[in-house]
Amino acid sequence: MKKAQKRRLFLLAGILAAVLAVALATTLIVLRARDAAEQQRLEEERSRLDATAGITTDSTEGVHPSRLSGLQLLRAGITDFNLYYFGDEAICGQGASSFRGTEPEGAPYRLKLRSLLQETYAAPSHFVGRVATNSEAAPFSFADGALDFSGTYNPGDTMGVTGLNYRLAVIAPGAANETAGGRGFASELETLLRTLRGTAEYCNIILVVPHGESADSERAEAILALGARYATVVVDMRAVFVGHPEYLHTEGASAGLPNDAGHTAYAEAIAAAIGEAAATATPLPPLPAGRLYPF
Repeated sequence: MKKAQKRRLFLLAGILAAVLAVALATTLIVLRARDAAEQQRLEEERSRLDATAGITTDSTEGVHPSRLSGLQLLRAGITDFNLYYFGDEAICGQGASSFRGTEPEGAPYRLKLRSLLQETYAAPSHFVGRVATNSEAAPFSFADGALDFSGTYNPGDTMGVTGLNYRLAVIAPGAANETAGGRGFASELETLLRTLRGTAEYCNIILVVPHGESADSERAEAILALGARYATVVVDMRAVFVGHPEYLHTEGASAGLPNDAGHTAYAEAIAAAIGEAAATATPLPPLPAGRLYPF
């Protein structure tokens, strides 16, 4: 009798285990099917939104454009992204004959750069920035205005744009940034670069050494060192201006600043560097841990 009871108990336990296994397997199948359906729904919705915005993944090797850097977007022919620029008087337009860019030939180099990128790539869709100068009219520094990436703009560039997620940044710091924040040029510039990458994870940084920096300039040394650590591309304008006195004003208050030809040289050199980098663009590495310069 006891043996028969044991057999029945073992049989019941086996049946129960089988039922539980079937139930578990069925539940997993249902959950996976539900997850797959939800994933499909999300993919269809994302594709619908992308199609509305004119974005495709045909040339992005299956990676969604939201996870591509600016240079990767250019390489893929995607135009809907934002570029941030920052710099001192030259990028603002000092020395250019058409300060606001109303005359294309006399426009400052940031606007000439925008035109070159538009001609080549029909991108970026927004070109927004801040300018740090020593004037009371624009008292922005690395420590304040430069760290506002919410969509502020200079008149004549783009209007009414807020909450931008930048994919390219052209940073051309100079003498006007020397006293920014009181912590020193190198420390402030590193703060700017780290904040920008922390704000815009997929932003390629184009760092520019201005033409007027001397061979032993501490600012230039800091730009090159930080460029090697944070920037995708470093453009040293000192080499571009060598042997080209016709790029500079030689008299008056603008002496030493780029003239219209000099602003064109800036735009063409930066655009060429962006084009070369875009041709072989790869995913951005993570933001480096730690700083080069103490904060």
